[in-house]
Amino acid sequence: KALLATGIHFEDWVLCKEIGQNEPLLHLYIETRPEEQATATEIRDELHRELKHLNAEYGNIESMLGFVPVRVTLLAAGTFARYLQYQLQHGAELAHLKPMRIQPATAILQRLLRFSEESA
Repeated sequence: KALLATGIHFEDWVLCKEIGQNEPLLHLYIETRPEEQATATEIRDELHRELKHLNAEYGNIESMLGFVPVRVTLLAAGTFARYLQYQLQHGAELAHLKPMRIQPATAILQRLLRFSEESA
């Protein structure tokens, strides 16, 4: 809901809860559409603003921890299409053609990152 409210144009995304420098954070891996010009920092700031708007408890995290608990990684164009093609080629069931958006398995995230690097 928060990501949609940002107005960012995207193809697809996954979100992981991670630990960065001993601090908990949300890490958004997102493939934006070609017309989207926002940087990773701009997307992070917009998402953070929307999360604070939607959830007061989330807003308290920033003041308690002293930092924005969101990280954004931009994935190259075609990353999710390549993932879908890979899944089809390997006989994945319909329910597994796209990765889980929230906390996908490490192997799936690594595959997305590899596809993104190969597409760049």
